[in-house]
Amino acid sequence: MSNYNARFMEKHFDSICGSSIWSTKIVYSAYPDFTPCFHYTIFKWTPCLLLWLVAPFWTYMLSRKVQYKLKFSILSFLKIFSVMVLILIELYYLMKAYNEESYLVYYMTPVIMVLTYILVLFFHHYERVRGLRSSSLLFVFWSVFALCSSITFRSKLMYHIHYKDEFDMTKVYIFYLYYGFILFNLILTTWSERFYNKYENNLNELKQTPENLAPLLSKLTFLWIDPLIKKGFKRDLTRADMWEIDDCESSEELTLRLEAEWNKCMDEYNRAVQTPPKKNSTAIYKTTKRENENDEALILNFL
Repeated sequence: MSNYNARFMEKHFDSICGSSIWSTKIVYSAYPDFTPCFHYTIFKWTPCLLLWLVAPFWTYMLSRKVQYKLKFSILSFLKIFSVMVLILIELYYLMKAYNEESYLVYYMTPVIMVLTYILVLFFHHYERVRGLRSSSLLFVFWSVFALCSSITFRSKLMYHIHYKDEFDMTKVYIFYLYYGFILFNLILTTWSERFYNKYENNLNELKQTPENLAPLLSKLTFLWIDPLIKKGFKRDLTRADMWEIDDCESSEELTLRLEAEWNKCMDEYNRAVQTPPKKNSTAIYKTTKRENENDEALILNFL
């Protein structure tokens, strides 16, 4: 059964790619590589599939996140601009496939990629609105995509070196640009949006926590707190060494959120107490009827 499914999938990819998706001869050759169909399907579809599978859960998590909207910054602009460039390149691939009357995969993949990039733009906006300073989901997406694209980049570079005269240099340079913007997006996701709190413009207040400006990798490794640890190792820490916490993490804000949830629970409890339980008329009727029958039986026995 598994061999039949494998042959069916291989035949299916042959019909949409115009070539085999897997070739042992190419994989175990002097210059190991994957087939063009494998590069244009598996290496491009896998990151997209990962993002679309997690997208509903990520959106639900963001909808429940209570923070303040982040301002539109240069970092936000660069993220949107770099994704728009990738969309334009995919549209170029789509138009080129249409003009050359290529196989189905050369239409499918650009469409899938454009839809995925639109989803990325949505997350860029929604995460900023919900106050998420750095996106771990997009970091994973761009990391997987960069890894897959690196294999394709190595393949194109190798063929460019060995078969330079047979290559369309326009396609090569466009892919180099495409790969560069993928890496650029990966680098951008490692940086965090700045969070502006109510103490920002008050010079008399304590400084903002460096966690707000720390890149994603610094947050994952807690490197942003190293200066405070080193300072505490050299001398005793004072109140002036401490940072001001974010408004969303202050006791005032947390108390308001706790009271709101507490009031909801109290309202539900009061409604449940004040509303009398509904009586089951059928059960009461059956019970009364059974009691009457028992009384009649006792009277007859007495007589």
